[in-house]
Amino acid sequence: MTEGADDSERPDTPASGGLPPEQLSYEQSREILAAGAPAQLTALARRPDLRPEILYYLAQQGPSGARRAVAKNPHTPIQADKLLAEDDLDDVRSELARKIARIVPTATAQENARLREAALAILETLAQDQVPAVRRILAEEVSAMPEISHALACQLAADPDEAVRCPMLEYSPLLGEDDLRELIAAGLTEAALTATARRADLPAAVADDVASTLEVPAVAALLTNESAAIREQTMERIIDQAERVQALHQPLAMRPGLSQRAMMRIASFVASSLVEAMADRNRLPARAKEQLLARVKKRMQRERAAKEASAETRQTARQMLQNGEIDDRSITDLIEQNRRDLVTVCLSLKSRIPLENVNKILDSKSPQAVTALAWRCGLRMRTAYLVQAKLALIPPGKLLAARQGQYYPMSRAEMEKQISFFL
Repeated sequence: MTEGADDSERPDTPASGGLPPEQLSYEQSREILAAGAPAQLTALARRPDLRPEILYYLAQQGPSGARRAVAKNPHTPIQADKLLAEDDLDDVRSELARKIARIVPTATAQENARLREAALAILETLAQDQVPAVRRILAEEVSAMPEISHALACQLAADPDEAVRCPMLEYSPLLGEDDLRELIAAGLTEAALTATARRADLPAAVADDVASTLEVPAVAALLTNESAAIREQTMERIIDQAERVQALHQPLAMRPGLSQRAMMRIASFVASSLVEAMADRNRLPARAKEQLLARVKKRMQRERAAKEASAETRQTARQMLQNGEIDDRSITDLIEQNRRDLVTVCLSLKSRIPLENVNKILDSKSPQAVTALAWRCGLRMRTAYLVQAKLALIPPGKLLAARQGQYYPMSRAEMEKQISFFL
């Protein structure tokens, strides 16, 4: 429920039925309670000088506006806050979550130990709230706090609601390496994994786990996180993935601390402008930079020559497309004839995916990606299996087989996601 803009929520002015700012006597407070006007009860509940028993009464029997005000009031006794943690109104519990989370860090002195213990108990109650909005507010408030319990931090980090998990995964100092690895192993959404990848001083083992998921936004966030520890072997795996994923080119090239070997590999597939920026970012010596740029120049010359040489092949493929001849039979025949160049151009035209990207899919050795390409071309799963085995040269043990002997084994959404990695 959202907070209304009625008279009970307006400032304490006489015109709105509020109370004068001077201190009230206990008897005056009781008179206002007895009168029961919602606007005056709400204004009363906001006062810092109100007796604890009056605030408790309002928390128990006040109108909605008054209960919200009691939940926000830092002078409310903890017994009333416990009561409000079970209030029927979402807004009351949300306001309480904000206030209690801010009380805990200040209640660390010995004389406040009992208050702190009670406040933490209220936070644990709110963490069980059935309304995600309440848990989201709680997570936002406590995500960077070291004062809450480790159990509460883990509970919120494993919450089914993504908006609750993400701030905890990104900021909570209580989540250790083992906690994070366990959460990743259990399965995180793309957003939650990306939040984890953004953590300051991310341990190398956790970075390994993030990279192993092959989730592009999370890997990009990992590369952008300069404080994340990324092992050389992990970087090699990321480079393998990035070669066929355009979205990773810039974050990979801009990663500081790259080895010369890594830069040489990256230079073999990213744009020349990124290669120069990568060399400058990593303060590559002038001679090494010249060698890197020379390598890029040769690569571009080879690519240009290949494009010119394939002009005739492209024309043949265009004619086949125009005549409606790019189908299961023609693709099968061309594969058996070892006409790889013509097959790849046909797949490019039929799928409407640039030839360069089609070649990256076929070179990826990913049975899922190759199968998705065949599906995009409108081919049968039997032909997709042949494309995997004879064109992409995927090892027999890794080939993706048909479901029930003839159907594609992945959903439409899964195949579209595989294709998106290469666009």
